[in-house]
Amino acid sequence: MEPTIVVDLDDETQRRAFRCPRGHANWEPVNHHWWCESCARRWSVDAEFSLLVDHRDRQQYRREEVSLVYGDGEPYKEAASD
Repeated sequence: MEPTIVVDLDDETQRRAFRCPRGHANWEPVNHHWWCESCARRWSVDAEFSLLVDHRDRQQYRREEVSLVYGDGEPYKEAASD
């Protein structure tokens, strides 16, 4: 599947436009899904989630629909899994 959008991980404004399903902006990509630091701080909430939400238009994206890059254009690489 071709990525639908590109997110620059070094661009704080762009990163904050995307949120976890509960509305937090401090998410991280992890092994084919997403993880939210704010959700992780709550004992009763699962910090892992499968849909990243564009806060501007409420569009939702699965991990494989998002291409992540750093400010210099270097692509984000998933951690190797054994």
